[in-house]
Amino acid sequence: MAVSRAVRGRLTSTQATSAREDLAQISSGYKLNPATLTAAQAEADQGRPRRLIETINDLRGRCGHLAGLEQVRRAALTGKPWELLPGRRGGVETPTIVVDACQDMLTSLKGWPGMLGDAQDAVLHPLSAFELTWEWSGSQLWPTAVQWVHPKRFHWNTTYENVPGLDLGELRLSVAASQAGRTSDAATYGERLRRDKWIIHQIRTRSDWPWRLGVGRAVAWMECFRGFSFAQWMTWLEVCATPLRLAEVPSNTQDDARARINAALDALGSDGYATLDETANVRFEGSGNQGGDQSYQRMVDTCASEMSKALLGHTGTVDVEPGRLGGESMAVEVAQWLVESDARAIEETMGECPLAPFVRYNWGPEIPAPILHLQVDAQISRRERMAMAKEAWAMGMPVDMEHLASSTGVRLTTDPSRAVPAPPQQAGLQQSAGVTAPQPAPGQPEPVGGEEPAPGSGVSGGGAQDPAEPEPGAVDPTTSLNGAQVTALLDILAQVSAGTLPRETGLQVIMAAFGMARELAEQIMGDLGLGEPAPVEVDG
Repeated sequence: MAVSRAVRGRLTSTQATSAREDLAQISSGYKLNPATLTAAQAEADQGRPRRLIETINDLRGRCGHLAGLEQVRRAALTGKPWELLPGRRGGVETPTIVVDACQDMLTSLKGWPGMLGDAQDAVLHPLSAFELTWEWSGSQLWPTAVQWVHPKRFHWNTTYENVPGLDLGELRLSVAASQAGRTSDAATYGERLRRDKWIIHQIRTRSDWPWRLGVGRAVAWMECFRGFSFAQWMTWLEVCATPLRLAEVPSNTQDDARARINAALDALGSDGYATLDETANVRFEGSGNQGGDQSYQRMVDTCASEMSKALLGHTGTVDVEPGRLGGESMAVEVAQWLVESDARAIEETMGECPLAPFVRYNWGPEIPAPILHLQVDAQISRRERMAMAKEAWAMGMPVDMEHLASSTGVRLTTDPSRAVPAPPQQAGLQQSAGVTAPQPAPGQPEPVGGEEPAPGSGVSGGGAQDPAEPEPGAVDPTTSLNGAQVTALLDILAQVSAGTLPRETGLQVIMAAFGMARELAEQIMGDLGLGEPAPVEVDG
């Protein structure tokens, strides 16, 4: 498809890099206090969030708690696997050749691996912006590089002035006065963003104007209060927590003697010392441990907790009551919801640009763009997979043992000499799953007559009943236990017999330790623990 010359020039030329020197004119380091924060938020409400963004960036470098929270949110998407799925619009599905081309485009796009992490700046700031570089590859137009641009370079128009080409709420690129000659009114209103040149990512933390998005406002206030509490806490520690050293000397002590005493006190460390006449009366009002440190600690923890809620949705450890079930799992679920929400937002942004214009320029507007899918599903541990398989088998559901082994790292073997004998219930699991017992290796004779079968072969000798279909009450659980397990089982039985361990407790231990059903455990226990413990004879 033919692309107009105007479009070619607009896409292949740069826009933000020509005004990169403007960044040097934007000073940083706004001192955080209620007055400066209020002024910065007032400017942000007018569509100019530069000062607020600079304030938040300053906090990111000073507050370790904020930096850690942001890193958690950012790392949740960085390096996650992704795939492209065919899109559908009006009954038309993305052809495979277009999906493959988009796959190659993203894979070769310079800056793409780190883009997912940089896009998370939209959590704190109103936006995260990237400029695309387009180049020709034969007869096709490809985006070849993506570059993150600082969000303080942008502002929104919030005026109703009648300026040609200026729309209410339009996002503009700020330019310095030295660059204002490029476009009319650029110094005042900024430059209009070129279509398909920019990836503008936003996270709708709330329904509001686009320049009010992000949780940076709430975080900034919490850090403001937290900083004041820290400063007061340090003052309290200096005055009340540091031991004060007082030296009482006669009033007629010479200056050189006082100097030697002061030097000795100074050698003991810190500045908390004084040399006083013995007749002096010094009082310290409000000193000592009166709970001031605890008050400051609570304030600092409260601010940190609120910041955690704003960025992670849950404190996890601050608000969970000790011994209360469900708090930890709720924190994990909330975190997973946020990760999935962030992933869906990035997928939508990438669908708008660069995927949609890439397909439109090279295959026409009638072809739908493919859909980006980030694989951020909740991870299931190996232990959880094994427990799920066990529960499924108990419910009579067939279990694919090969898939279970591959997902948990358990290696299956068909070599009888290397197979570990399984407990009876695990043998049932194998049969329920449709897995046949290992057969003897080629050339190895089958056990006949009264010969013992090979360990784990699943072949019975002497015409005995197949272990997969045991007769009721004919199962000997000890045949599947190793030496250590047999010793432990006999020790439990001995304790129950001696009366040092209640029968019910012994049954619960056997069922939990060896994975036995209660009926089988009671069969093993027999009559032990039902009557009075046997008397112990003492020599004497």
